[in-house]
Amino acid sequence: MSMLISRSTTLRIIIGILLLGFSLSCLWLPPLLFLLLIQLLSAGLAYEFIRAKFPNSSIILRVSAVIISTGIVSIIYQEIHEFILILSLVIMAIVSIMLATAKQNNFFWAIFGIFYCSVLPAHLLLLKNLDHEFAFLLVLLITVVATDSSAYIVGSSIGRHKLWESVSPNKTWEGALGGLLVGSTLSIFCMQIISSLDYSILQMFILAILLSASTIVGDLFESALKRKIGIKDFSNILLEHGGLLDRVDSLIFTGMVFYWGQRLIS
Repeated sequence: MSMLISRSTTLRIIIGILLLGFSLSCLWLPPLLFLLLIQLLSAGLAYEFIRAKFPNSSIILRVSAVIISTGIVSIIYQEIHEFILILSLVIMAIVSIMLATAKQNNFFWAIFGIFYCSVLPAHLLLLKNLDHEFAFLLVLLITVVATDSSAYIVGSSIGRHKLWESVSPNKTWEGALGGLLVGSTLSIFCMQIISSLDYSILQMFILAILLSASTIVGDLFESALKRKIGIKDFSNILLEHGGLLDRVDSLIFTGMVFYWGQRLIS
């Protein structure tokens, strides 16, 4: 058993390193290629979501979700009026509340999945379109990876008190606090060494805490989604890491928070 656990952990680490390397390399992509990358990501997320929620759905429904999701990403990329973007987020929030409090509704699930898999990833495009786009994406990636990894390590080592057992039995308060401490510390350090980011100490502290906390919340939000749908992972395309949605849940959620936090500061 210990041998199996060791191999599983080793495979998880190897895949995680490869994913991190790929993500870092994507930061240097020119705008149009980065747009294509986010469209491909959105397409993959939408396909995963619809297939997981509606396992017996037709290929027409899945392809339609993919087309609509990539279309929404393209519209947002055109830097349309922010009212449309805010409206999209409001719609997603309202549908989320309805799904959490009302009876199951397949139409609302499909709408939520499409918006969730397109509007949130599109915020990565919006971050890249801001000044110092490389710096923003680098801070985002470092914060998310540091928070997620340290929460997993601390929680696995000394975690005792469950964070939200009914949604995610393996997550603990110790892991969350460890992730928050390490993630926000590295986030502040990263902001300080990037000279192009002229944040004050207070702004850096607030942003770092906000980004690290959002990473944890984004992970919990997806865990609640999977519990509501009745699945463990959205797919097994990444082996030990599950599916695409299982890996980028915190990244796209925190990217959204980072964008609006930066807009408020600026």
